[in-house]
Amino acid sequence: MKRDFHIHGNRVITLKYFLFLLILLLNGKSAYAQYQAANWLLYPQTKASFISQSPEFSTDNAVDAVFMGTYSDLSGRLILYSNGKTVWNSSGVPYKNGENIYSYPGYNTVIVPKPESDSTFYIFNTVFVTPSPGTSGVNLVYSIVDLRANNRLGEVVERGKILYGGMHGFFAVSGTCDGSSLWLIGDVDSNVFEGSDRMLIFRITKNGIDGPYSNLPTGLSIGNSSGYRFSPDAKKFVFSIDGNFDTRTILADFNFDQVAREPFTNLRSLPFGRVEFSPNSKFLYLCDYLYKRVSQYDIEKKTTTVLFSHPGIGSNIQLASDGKIYIPLDGAKKWAVIHQPNLPGLSCQADVNGISVPSDFSLPQFPAHFFHQGSQRPDAGPDKEICMKDRVTLGVPSAFVDYSNGILRRIFSMPTRSLRNSYTSIPQKINLSISLRIRKATVLSLISRSYELHPNRNDRQLMDRGLFARE
Repeated sequence: MKRDFHIHGNRVITLKYFLFLLILLLNGKSAYAQYQAANWLLYPQTKASFISQSPEFSTDNAVDAVFMGTYSDLSGRLILYSNGKTVWNSSGVPYKNGENIYSYPGYNTVIVPKPESDSTFYIFNTVFVTPSPGTSGVNLVYSIVDLRANNRLGEVVERGKILYGGMHGFFAVSGTCDGSSLWLIGDVDSNVFEGSDRMLIFRITKNGIDGPYSNLPTGLSIGNSSGYRFSPDAKKFVFSIDGNFDTRTILADFNFDQVAREPFTNLRSLPFGRVEFSPNSKFLYLCDYLYKRVSQYDIEKKTTTVLFSHPGIGSNIQLASDGKIYIPLDGAKKWAVIHQPNLPGLSCQADVNGISVPSDFSLPQFPAHFFHQGSQRPDAGPDKEICMKDRVTLGVPSAFVDYSNGILRRIFSMPTRSLRNSYTSIPQKINLSISLRIRKATVLSLISRSYELHPNRNDRQLMDRGLFARE
């Protein structure tokens, strides 16, 4: 990506400062905000929306069911939701073939788009069944919703299919950066007969579900496992174990190109508890509900900072679309808040008093890649100093903003144009040529000379020019 910088004035500025100003100009809050997880449906009968600076609570779309799964579009508009038994559209009307999938609601419901599709969705959830000897009697099941079926009114085209049975009930989903695959990891209750629980790994592509690949991190003997989480960049995986005389939380690198061999490497042991990753995937936040404290673990530096203690700390912690992490405090009708989870130590602004909420809620679960932020600073090569009236070209021959439906909506929403309203397919890659004019460290204009969009579906290529011209 080549960038020409025209400088007027007498101040020497480095490229890093340019990029800082560019990011602020593009988005005062976050250039990588995501809204697929913007709406939480909580029990009892409460909706929490994370479009604004603080969550807003209402009774819209409220259904009395625990562990409700939701999916929202790029603007944060609720598209569909499900409790595993019923699948509703945004108006609260069940989709065709979407009622009584099971005779009772499931739990841990997760809704995720099928790779390379903007109209087909997987709904994963766990359901209790009559247990086999030595197992806990839980199945991981899925249904598929096609929004274009039934004359575009939507329909559940596959319902209640068993992915596998004999699990404790914990699983996690995330996607790769290029949008071509999803990965699902779930537990297997095999401790009684095999001496250890196992993990099953599934890959989900536009062609369907592959697997399972059965893997267990080398050297582990698991009595029970829980708290499964991917990092937002899908490069790390965390889970907690207990039983078999081993109780701890384990952080591992996840190598999705090694699922048939050894996908989990570089294992680290942390205190037992529930965890959440920061949006930039550099920090872990641990709810130690045995000692009633919340800590931050710096993944790169391998250091831990205790943030606060509270008697109401339990096993709930969740990253939200506003970039903050919320921690319910049992019995207090409050959520503690990590306001800046991408920052190290106490600078993350952990607030134990947080916000007041209508009730004590259990929090929903979402695919981790919904919260992926990527790099806050594009790589434009080494810094160069430029003085008055200098003109230099910086950068590399080409660069892409890969992955993230939300990235493009946030960066390219201008007063006169919005990509999400203009194109039916969500772009995966964008190639830019950018020019900045700066006077006394103030951005005067930002011009995009050209860009090319490559939609998820290879049905067209789109070109446009001058979207950012403001001179």
